[in-house]
Amino acid sequence: MEAIGLFLSTALGYILKSATESNAANTAKDELIGAFWQWLRPLFIEDIPEIENKAEEPETQKKAEKKLLELIKDEKFFAELLKKVEELQKAGMKEKNIYKGGDLKRIKKIHIGDKEYKPNDHYDRKNIFEGGSIEDADEFRLGDG
Repeated sequence: MEAIGLFLSTALGYILKSATESNAANTAKDELIGAFWQWLRPLFIEDIPEIENKAEEPETQKKAEKKLLELIKDEKFFAELLKKVEELQKAGMKEKNIYKGGDLKRIKKIHIGDKEYKPNDHYDRKNIFEGGSIEDADEFRLGDG
């Protein structure tokens, strides 16, 4: 997990963004932002009614940060916030060829990904092996080519 200060800064950014942009949902990420704000709105709107109209103002941001610091003292809230911020972060990422599984053992031949390399395709994360180890592999290729 990232440092708590960086996480709180990211969460606050999503809170302020979702407060101002929750009125129009055009993409999956927009829908997540809208749902994120609907979850948080009752917790912020009473103390900071200007958050939906003046989220970019420094005073509003300071009030929102103070409120967030109060809210994260509740462990259940903090755990849910972690989950929702992770969902938002992933929604903005374009990923391809990601293996998120356990250990791979006694592999004779595995190829994951495209048969040809396309340099104009853009992905935020591509060709990544997460969460495990590879043992006794004759061949394993993850990605292009």
